[in-house]
Amino acid sequence: MTHSPEVLNFVLIDFKGGATFTKLDVLPHTSAVITNLEDELPLVDRMSDAINGELIRRQELLRKAGQYASQRDYEKARAAGAPLAPLPSLLIICDEFSELLTAKPDFIDMFVQIGRVGRSLGVQPAAGLAALGGGAACAGWTPTCPTGLGLRTFSAVESRIVLGDNAAFELPRSPGHGYLRFGTEPLRRSGRRTSPGCTGATPRPWRRGGYRPRSPATT
Repeated sequence: MTHSPEVLNFVLIDFKGGATFTKLDVLPHTSAVITNLEDELPLVDRMSDAINGELIRRQELLRKAGQYASQRDYEKARAAGAPLAPLPSLLIICDEFSELLTAKPDFIDMFVQIGRVGRSLGVQPAAGLAALGGGAACAGWTPTCPTGLGLRTFSAVESRIVLGDNAAFELPRSPGHGYLRFGTEPLRRSGRRTSPGCTGATPRPWRRGGYRPRSPATT
């Protein structure tokens, strides 16, 4: 709502092809919507290759543009007047992540790589899970991700994987409660908000620049 497509882009992945990202494909920020991978597992490998290719492209762009150490340094130089093309932050959001790992366990390696090298390149992963099951694969990824949001979990083990604490397992059963983990800071408790201000429209200053939705690549 407050960041232009020159600042922020999305890749939206829904393993089961549900309605999670319905209508978000029309956002000018959306670079790609990838769905129905459950029925076309070879597409997961193609998606991994595409994401890895984007990481390499960004590394080469930063090097050729002036040996910039990170996307943040690159964008600071652009804001100061350097003749550089925009390099927006890229948020890769994957829903039904545990289902994807059940079908393609080696995909966790890609998310670990993004968590390890993606931050300096402006690429951040986010995974949504209804349940972790055994959680072994996810446990291998969470150390590379500084932020975790846990709603009430089915077990204390799941809570520890996401938050490093049993707190999410001890939440009330009523909806709207959760804990936020950010780095090594104390857990932050969140709850449902009913303030009338939450329903108001947020200004979209990026629209003044004449941005128009573009057709995203859809699989």
